[in-house]
Amino acid sequence: MYRVYRLVAACNHGHTNSPEGKGTTMRPAGEPPAHAPPPLVPPEARGPHVRSAGAGEPTRTSTPIQLLALAALTGALLGLCVLLALPFLPAITWGVALAILAWPLHRWMSHRIARPGLAALVSVAILVTNGVSLLHTYLMSIEL
Repeated sequence: MYRVYRLVAACNHGHTNSPEGKGTTMRPAGEPPAHAPPPLVPPEARGPHVRSAGAGEPTRTSTPIQLLALAALTGALLGLCVLLALPFLPAITWGVALAILAWPLHRWMSHRIARPGLAALVSVAILVTNGVSLLHTYLMSIEL
């Protein structure tokens, strides 16, 4: 709730409605309004690595070992993602190439056919028909 209030206060640029309901009043930047809730964690319970950023918001500081561990974990997870994607790279490459080659046909079809789903169906049907025809011609030329 407090974060939502801070977002609204940031959008209002410091203007708040007066208690009397007569226009707006200004308050100094960073000063919470009188009805703002207290911080969720008291200052004495924040621990050694948490310092106050002002206006009741704690900011967490990290040690160099924590940052190094986080960087190592991030690198290991990115490496794992690459290893998982390697078997799919040929299919992804073919998919991207076919999408680039088929885009002009689909754009032309979508201008001629008002329904986008039907335009996509006709585009795919034309591409599959041409692909099967080319594959049949290629296979027939190999047998000779």
